Amino acid sequence: MKKFCLSLLLLAGATAASAQNAAGTSPAQQKLSAAYAALLQQPGDTARQKAFFDAFPRSFFELEVLFGYNPELIPSNLYTEGHNYSTAFWTRLPAVPLDQRADRLIDLLTGGEWEGDMPGYLKSELKAFADKEPLALFRLLSRRPQPVQRLFWQCYWQNPNNDPWLAAALSHYKKAAARKYPRETAVMESAYREFAGTVGGR
Repeated sequence: MKKFCLSLLLLAGATAASAQNAAGTSPAQQKLSAAYAALLQQPGDTARQKAFFDAFPRSFFELEVLFGYNPELIPSNLYTEGHNYSTAFWTRLPAVPLDQRADRLIDLLTGGEWEGDMPGYLKSELKAFADKEPLALFRLLSRRPQPVQRLFWQCYWQNPNNDPWLAAALSHYKKAAARKYPRETAVMESAYREFAGTVGGR
């Protein structure tokens, strides 16, 4: 059902995008592309860093429309530029606090599902943050209702293979956060049991 609903949303986005293609790309894509180009021209400019952050997607659906591997949207969307944009988001925005960037990545993965392209790039960035500062991750998650936390972990743990990093990450996060964030840790463990090493869940 979730995949069916997402497909309908993407189809709606594709239809809207197709209508816009005659006159150019969507306003959201134009804004993001312009902010990215401006950032590359003057990477040290604080205002340009913040403008790129503000223009970056805020939900998994927006991420899919702008960067997803959808034949209806390629080549008009930014699919082929995903790695460059994700790298810029995580490494070229010192004017935006790290916690704020991590918070945006949590939003982007919440309600999403495993994909090897743009969502995968961003999950790798967030994993590096979580591995280094697990308590910071749980502090950000604690501000969200438990059902929302579960939707985040559902996407985070999904993987086509039961790779060793999954169990290692679970152990690391649990050891770091269980005492201070017991409820959040329980949500994480529950999602792990259902989704780790799978794409659709058990």
